[in-house]
Amino acid sequence: MKQRNGSSVTRPVPERDPAAVVAAACLILLSGCAKNPVTGHRQLMLISEQQEFAIGEGADKEVRQEYGSYLDSPSLRSYVDGVGNSLAAKGERPGMVFHFDVLNSPVINAFALPGGFVYVTRGMLERLSSEDELAMVVGHEIGHVTARHGAARLSTLYAMQYGTLLGAVISPTTVGNYGDLINLAMQVGLSKYSRDQEAQADRLGVGYAAEVGYQPKDAVTVMKILKWMEGREPGALEKWFLSHPPADERIADVSSQVRSIEQKDPAVTSRPTRRDDYLKRIDGLIVGLYNGAEMVLKDRYYNKELAVSLRVPPGWEVNLDPNGALVAMNQKDKQYAFLEADPMHTSTEPADMEREFEKTLKRRGYTRTGGSQKRTGQERIVHLASYSGHTSKGEAIGVLKGFLVQGKQKWTYTAVCEQSLFAKNREDYESQLLDLRFMDEAEVARLQPPRLKVMEAPAGATWESLSREHLSDPDGAERLAFYNGLDPNTPVAGGMLVKIPPSLAVKP
Repeated sequence: MKQRNGSSVTRPVPERDPAAVVAAACLILLSGCAKNPVTGHRQLMLISEQQEFAIGEGADKEVRQEYGSYLDSPSLRSYVDGVGNSLAAKGERPGMVFHFDVLNSPVINAFALPGGFVYVTRGMLERLSSEDELAMVVGHEIGHVTARHGAARLSTLYAMQYGTLLGAVISPTTVGNYGDLINLAMQVGLSKYSRDQEAQADRLGVGYAAEVGYQPKDAVTVMKILKWMEGREPGALEKWFLSHPPADERIADVSSQVRSIEQKDPAVTSRPTRRDDYLKRIDGLIVGLYNGAEMVLKDRYYNKELAVSLRVPPGWEVNLDPNGALVAMNQKDKQYAFLEADPMHTSTEPADMEREFEKTLKRRGYTRTGGSQKRTGQERIVHLASYSGHTSKGEAIGVLKGFLVQGKQKWTYTAVCEQSLFAKNREDYESQLLDLRFMDEAEVARLQPPRLKVMEAPAGATWESLSREHLSDPDGAERLAFYNGLDPNTPVAGGMLVKIPPSLAVKP
C-alpha cells in the first residue's frame, strides 16, 4: 500500500474470526449506513460528508498536478464553473459547494471526485457544440456526486483493501492521514461505475439540465456523437470508455427520459439550443497535444525548449514526456520510437555515445547486428547501430539506436519492433531519424499551439466544400459534420458557425 509520498506501508491483516466478522457486520449496520440523498434509501456508507470532502480535496490536488488546469482562458474556466453551479443548485445536496474546472488535456473525458470536484477536459470541450451539450456532460458528473456514488465505492474499496468489515469502519481517529483514501479516490474518479449508477447519473444530469432550461434532446446528441466516435475514433475515447459505458447502452434510456420530460412539459420541445454563444467561447481553444513546451502540428512533433522537431509517421500516436523520454511514439503497440536528450558532462562525440551504450549490451541482453555513420538533412553526424534482443516476456525484437550531438545535449533515438518485422521497418526508422531538425530562434518564436477555429460558413458552403478547403480532405464531410455535432445530412446555412479543427484533430 502506498502513502501519498510513495513510501510503502505494511499493515497487519486481522485473522478472519467468524465472531469478529459478525460483530463487525452488526457495527456496520448500526453506524456504517447512511441515507442516499437521491433515493432516500439506506446504503453502506463508511465515510461522512466531511470526510468525503477532505478526501476529494486531497485527490483534487493530485489531479491538478497530473493534468494541470487550462490556464490559457480564465474566462472559459469561469464559464464552465457558472454552468456547473446552475446545475448543482438543482441537486439533492443543498448547501454543498461544487468545484468545477477545465483540465489541460486533449483526451476526451469528464469525471468527478467524491466531495464535489468535477472536471471536463479541453478535449471534451472541443468536441461539444453547445452549452446544452456541456450541461448534459457536467450534469451527469454532478449526479455521481449528489448520489454519493464515489463515496459509496470508496467505502467498498476500503473495506476490501482491509480484508474485514471491522477494519473498514472509518472514524476521525483512524483517518488522520488520508493518503490511502486519496489514492483510492483517484481510482474511483477515473474508473467505471456500475451500469445502474451510470444510468442514475444520466437521469439526474438530464433532469438538472431540463430544470435549468436547457434542451434535453441534446443529451441524446452527446450520446450519438460519442457513439459515432466509438466506431470512427476509438482511440480518442480511451479515457472516456474507462470511466463510462459505451454510448450505445445509454441512448435508449436517455431518449426515453427525454420523451417523458416532453410529455409532462410540451413547451420543452421548442427550447432553442444555446449553440452560437458556446462556439464563440471555444474559438481559439488549444487542441491536440500541447503542454506549454511541446506540441504536435500536422505531421511533426516540436519541442520549443530544446528547439527540435521530429516527423510523426502516419497512423502513429504521440505521448509527451513518457517515463523520462523526451517524446515517445507508437504504432498500434507494435512499433515504438523514442527520442531522448541528456546534458553533456564533458565534450562528447556520437562515437563516444555508441561505445558507452555498447558497454551495457550484455546486461541488456542485446546483440549487435550492424552499424553505420550517416548525416541528417542538416548535416549532423549520426551513428546508427542495430541490435537484436528479447523483451521481458521473451519476445524477439529488433532495435535501432541513433546517437548524435547538438549543442550541449546528447541525443539518442531508439526504434523497436518485432524481430520478424525489423528488416522491413528499419529503413523507415532511419528516415525518421535523419529527418530530425534543430530549429533556430526565429523558428521557435513562430511556433504556436494548434487552436480550434470557429468561422461563419459562406453562402453556398457544404460539408464537402468546407472539408476540402480547410481539412484538405474531400472525403471528410461526414467527420466534419459530426465534429460540429450535426448529422451529415444537415445542410450548412450561410452564416452558420462551424468548428474547423487543426489537421490532426480529426483522424481518419
